[in-house]
Amino acid sequence: MSLIALAMVAIVTQDSAALRAAPRDSAQQQAVLWQGDTLEVRGERMGYLQVYDHRRERGGYILAS
Repeated sequence: MSLIALAMVAIVTQDSAALRAAPRDSAQQQAVLWQGDTLEVRGERMGYLQVYDHRRERGGYILAS
């Protein structure tokens, strides 16, 4: 028997993208992301993607545009 895990992945397309603590512009910035960074997508809220950055071991929100 084999288990297959499916994960939705997002790739950051512009430098200096903010990983935020909450889905709003005024939320605290957790980290700065760079073009090419990959993130696991865990959901969507208010125009933001809820993501997890495995390299930094940190979750947060990025603007979905």
